[in-house]
Amino acid sequence: MILAFVVAYAGAASWAVRTGGHPRLWGAGGLALLAIVILAWLVGVLYAVPSIGRLVLYATALLAPTVVVTNVLLAGGPTSRVPRAVRAMVGAIVGFVCGFLLVVFGLGVW
Repeated sequence: MILAFVVAYAGAASWAVRTGGHPRLWGAGGLALLAIVILAWLVGVLYAVPSIGRLVLYATALLAPTVVVTNVLLAGGPTSRVPRAVRAMVGAIVGFVCGFLLVVFGLGVW
C-alpha cells in the first residue's frame, strides 16, 4: 500500500505540474498530506489502535517527505533537462527513504 502511494503520487504530481503549474502541484501536495492524516486516523479507529495520535505521527513522518521532496524537485522549473516524470519518481523515492530514516532513527521505532 505504501509503495502504491509513492508511485501514484509521483505520477499525480507530474500530471499536476504539467496541467496546472505550481498552484495545482502544491494543491495536490496539500491534498495528499491531508489524505495521509485522514487515512491514518481511519486505520487507527478501524483497528482500535491504542494511540491514534502516534499512528498519525508515524504515518505522516513516513510519507510526508515523499510529498515534499517530490514537489520541491518538480517546482525547480521547466528548464531542467531531466523529464518531469523522472524527477517526480526520483523525488518520491528519495522522500520515502528520508521518511523511513526519520521514522526508524529520528522517532526511535527500531
